[in-house]
Amino acid sequence: MPRFNLTPVVLNLLIINVLVFIAFNIFQEPLAEWLVLWKSDLIFDRGPLGIFFKPVQLVTAFFSHLELFHIAFNMLALVSFGPPLEMVLGPKRFLASYLTIGVGSSVLLAFLDPSSGPVLGASGAIAGMLVLFAAYFPQTQLGLMFLPFRFPVRKFVIGAAVLSAALVIIGATTGSSMGGISHFGHLAGMVVGFIYLQFDKVRKIGKR
Repeated sequence: MPRFNLTPVVLNLLIINVLVFIAFNIFQEPLAEWLVLWKSDLIFDRGPLGIFFKPVQLVTAFFSHLELFHIAFNMLALVSFGPPLEMVLGPKRFLASYLTIGVGSSVLLAFLDPSSGPVLGASGAIAGMLVLFAAYFPQTQLGLMFLPFRFPVRKFVIGAAVLSAALVIIGATTGSSMGGISHFGHLAGMVVGFIYLQFDKVRKIGKR
């Protein structure tokens, strides 16, 4: 993967996520209804803690983390894939892409996720940005931690999407929480990222 310095939008997204992480861990109870995407009340009732869904959660949820490993993993992915994309797209388009994919994946989570549990984290937005990264840097080789194998980024994304879909189906049919990981969120982010790419292609054709 080519090396890039930390770019302005990525740096600001990193700072916002860290600040929200700190605030959330200090004021967890009062902030939970604003920073977590609560889904179960969308059809019949309120969330497991008596908290209602609020539209603002569609945005705040993908800036929020509670566990150190969760934010560390997501921010590592952001600073790895984000700067190359920001340099190619430009700051405004990069930010628009990130926010669009983040909100889009939150909407899918809120209305289509077979699990009713609350969700938070930047994983959906980052999964979608990885799809964009694969489109703009198709020759990049990616590896998995602690494994010597490397894969072309497109195959990596396809494999991740298939695995996420399989885990979503398994979780839905068995009622398992799948370790508390929102595999539907990852899949939703990749689906929205792919759709975003198609609209971007149409936009470019329209400008010719």
